[in-house]
Amino acid sequence: MGKKNLFLIFLFIGLSLSAQEAIREVGEMPDGLSESSGLLFFNDRLITHNDSGNLPELYEIDTLSLTISRTVTVGNVSNHDWEDIAQDETYIYIGDFGNNNGTRKNLAIYRIAKSDYLTSNSLMAEKIEFSYEDQTAFENNGNSDWDAEALFVMEDQLVVLTKQWNTQGTLAYAVPTEPGSYKAKKLDGYAVDGLVTGADYDPVSGQLYLVGYSPSLSPFLYKIDGVSKTKIFEGAVERLEVDVNLAQIESIAQVDSETYFMSSERFERADLGFLLKSKLYALSTDPVDAEEEEQVEEEEETEEEEQAEQEEDQGPIDEGEDEGTVDPIIGGPDPETDVSSSDRLILKKQFGSPFLEYRLRHDDRVLGRALYDASGRRMAYTLGSRIDSNSIDISGLRTGLYFVTLVLENEVLSRAFIAP
Repeated sequence: MGKKNLFLIFLFIGLSLSAQEAIREVGEMPDGLSESSGLLFFNDRLITHNDSGNLPELYEIDTLSLTISRTVTVGNVSNHDWEDIAQDETYIYIGDFGNNNGTRKNLAIYRIAKSDYLTSNSLMAEKIEFSYEDQTAFENNGNSDWDAEALFVMEDQLVVLTKQWNTQGTLAYAVPTEPGSYKAKKLDGYAVDGLVTGADYDPVSGQLYLVGYSPSLSPFLYKIDGVSKTKIFEGAVERLEVDVNLAQIESIAQVDSETYFMSSERFERADLGFLLKSKLYALSTDPVDAEEEEQVEEEEETEEEEQAEQEEDQGPIDEGEDEGTVDPIIGGPDPETDVSSSDRLILKKQFGSPFLEYRLRHDDRVLGRALYDASGRRMAYTLGSRIDSNSIDISGLRTGLYFVTLVLENEVLSRAFIAP
């Protein structure tokens, strides 16, 4: 695989990345790891696991061929909802604390000796059980603020970071590294404006990296300096928007002082023809690498422009119309969706306008038009006979991912967009 394919930069809808970081897509995750939820780099191997309902197994990934090179089974526990993995000098820790609805009373972190991991493909784990010291209600009221997907080790304690579905923040809780049953002690929190899904702490630099995504599936990366055992967010906190396509980023693992891996989980809405594949990314914090990446980007753009000029010389493929200046939306053909249908439905939105406009490449009769949110809830529906324009008022929508669906005589077309 050439450098161009291995380290292709995805530019997407105006998201920005700090000049000190460079994101590269390594490729799609191996078959069987579409629900990769945690990453760890140990013994020169990249290790991951799937989340809820999957087997209690750890998988080593060959980062060149992107295949599973080894499987290790943890025989005495189940995978209720494994969400992250961390390490210190002696042990590997697996966080079984996924808790979307806030109802679990069996939260646990499994501890595995590295010496056992290195010598056997079937091993046993010690259990660290915990509950949050300030959680008093366990009713199922839908997505809660008691979910958690991020874990790291700091000195002699484990730190769990919650994934707050309602308040879009995170709280840090400390849990001992020794087996036993504990009340997790709340340290502090931060309004990340999104869902935290992974963490990795570098004890040498004292830097903590957090990853996650927004309700519109826009990934983010936080860098925190000055982390202490009692206060995680008291130092400098910097949010870095990662320059990749829409992705449900789930995990991050440090390789060395300047390199990290990140992974995303598969996200699919089959009823709307929307698919994001599970992928592996590489992150460089070296500013020199970032400059080289910009040069690669310029070379990529030059090649694309030259190819476009050659195609223009051969004659127009599609006459189309001038789209003008538009807000960042998911409008044109997208390799992550069904090109055969999505290529025929084009979206655009003029800057400052409250209306989303669409057009079909062919004059098909529209029998109905619907608007859905990312969960599949229908926000609006209009019969074809009542559609008087190709504009949809989206001024009342909250920021997030949505879908426009047109019911035609012979097919249904859907396109995604992001409401500002």
